[in-house]
Amino acid sequence: HHSKQTISEMDDIIEAVSDGIYVTDGQGNTLRINSACQQITGLIKEKVMGENMRTLVQKGLLSASCSLKVLETKQRTTILQNTPSGKTVIVTGTPVFDEKGEIKRVISSTRDITELNQLKSLLEKERQLSHRYYSELLGSKMKHMNEFQKDFIAYSEKMFKIVEMAMRVARTDSTVTITGESGVGKEVIARLIH
Repeated sequence: HHSKQTISEMDDIIEAVSDGIYVTDGQGNTLRINSACQQITGLIKEKVMGENMRTLVQKGLLSASCSLKVLETKQRTTILQNTPSGKTVIVTGTPVFDEKGEIKRVISSTRDITELNQLKSLLEKERQLSHRYYSELLGSKMKHMNEFQKDFIAYSEKMFKIVEMAMRVARTDSTVTITGESGVGKEVIARLIH
């Protein structure tokens, strides 16, 4: 009776987990699949129960099998899978060994990362766009720099450093005080910052 209760509790836990859970034996035959795994992968319990993972891959129900990789490597393995519904999922398979050191079970945990991939792609596009805008802005600044160069009578190393500092300061939202003797080019620097 106690054993039945433990099994029932185990079933409840497996069903309650939001990650997909897929269990095979040491030969890669399907023993269990929870509801979350069915929702994530699109696999149907009745069609996969007892089926070998090799058969499911051959039928095109899975792009690859984490369970088979675990059986090959005899260690915990993580793979990316593409489902027939067009989702990208990340699967981590963990081997369970018997007293002889042979794999008796492979427990695979599945997570849908489709949205994560879409977000990554969106961020990459934003980054490229931002880089393009920055390049255009830089080009525009350099054009202005060429125009400003006409205002300089001398363009020494010290003056170059001042111009560089002025351009750095121009990117910030702060008040700037420019000091110096009459005729050193304070107005030119002020216009550059502006």
